[in-house]
Amino acid sequence: MDDKQNLQILKEFPMLIPQNRTFSTFNGFVVAGGEDFHVYIDLPNPPSVRGMVFFCQLKLRWFLDSCKSDLQEWENSGISLLEFLIRLKNLIAVGIQHGKLEKCESSSHMENLIEKIQFYSRLIKEVQSSQWKEEISIEDGSSREFNEIQLRFYKKDEFDRVHTALVKFESATSCPLIIADLPSQVELTVSKGMTASQMYEKFVEAVDRLQDFWNLVDDIDESCWVIDPEQPKRKDSYRRIIIGTNVSLYLSIDPLDPHKRPDITFIGSERTVMPFRNSLQENLEQWDSIGVNIVSSLTRLLGLQELPSKPSDEAGSLGAIEQGECSICLCLRLDDGLLPSEVCNNALCAVPFHAACLFVWLQSFPTSHQNFNRLYGECPNCNSAISCPILS
Repeated sequence: MDDKQNLQILKEFPMLIPQNRTFSTFNGFVVAGGEDFHVYIDLPNPPSVRGMVFFCQLKLRWFLDSCKSDLQEWENSGISLLEFLIRLKNLIAVGIQHGKLEKCESSSHMENLIEKIQFYSRLIKEVQSSQWKEEISIEDGSSREFNEIQLRFYKKDEFDRVHTALVKFESATSCPLIIADLPSQVELTVSKGMTASQMYEKFVEAVDRLQDFWNLVDDIDESCWVIDPEQPKRKDSYRRIIIGTNVSLYLSIDPLDPHKRPDITFIGSERTVMPFRNSLQENLEQWDSIGVNIVSSLTRLLGLQELPSKPSDEAGSLGAIEQGECSICLCLRLDDGLLPSEVCNNALCAVPFHAACLFVWLQSFPTSHQNFNRLYGECPNCNSAISCPILS
């Protein structure tokens, strides 16, 4: 900010105290309509209010929530802090005049507000002075309320993959919540009192630990015909790949030990699956867990020359797997993206079903029966014996 504007802010708002020499952080009171309103302001791009962090006491926040469109328009237009404060002062005065702001507020609310302001103030200063200040950003909370901020972490690994995490704060005294696109087997917990740098370093540690896992699944995604998940995320530790006509393979990979042989489940009719299952059992001892490409290992285990790759023609790709749509709901994917995983073993039938669809179907017949964790009954298409997992 220029000195003239700084002096004007001190003159117009004498109870709003700058917290640094750059006049980018303020803590104090805005006087409007004969009342004092405690606010805290942090400007990442002074003197503009674009990207501003703004905290205020509850009764003012409740009022400003009804004026969000005006406030967001001011922020997006990039007006100066002085202009913003003048507009804010006039807006509050009009709100008081029309009875939209209560005349009092409980001391407990004020104490909570001050505690929250002090907490976020310390957090912002800590981020700004951190060695990771380029990798940690401060942004508005998801609810876009003035009294809420959250941290965003960025990490680019050695293979140029970009990873992000979001840190949410429920209160100044509770443990923050960190949300990241990491496999469920990886625990990423942070404790109360941790600095932003300490939380970021835990995130980086988890990302570094998963490099071999992501290299492995990236190799599968690039070399194989993956049909599930449809759009793989970094947290997904499974892949379903096409290995032959009307037969696929479900791989469940341990992210913490990716070179260990994955759990393998065949999906298809017994007739189409049997040759692959026999080859797997015969070659299982050949699995080498050290430095071997997983695609090459699977090819050798299954007795194939190569694994099918995804057709370059997207229409051809969709047409090829259209034959695998569920014979009950007549859809390829359910709303949750799941593909059919149960197949009738009758060679003359061999139609696929979603496990959920087949479970609901079999449940409706009194002749169906349960044995351990599976439900047995008759195929909806040919009346041959069929079973599916029992879903909770």
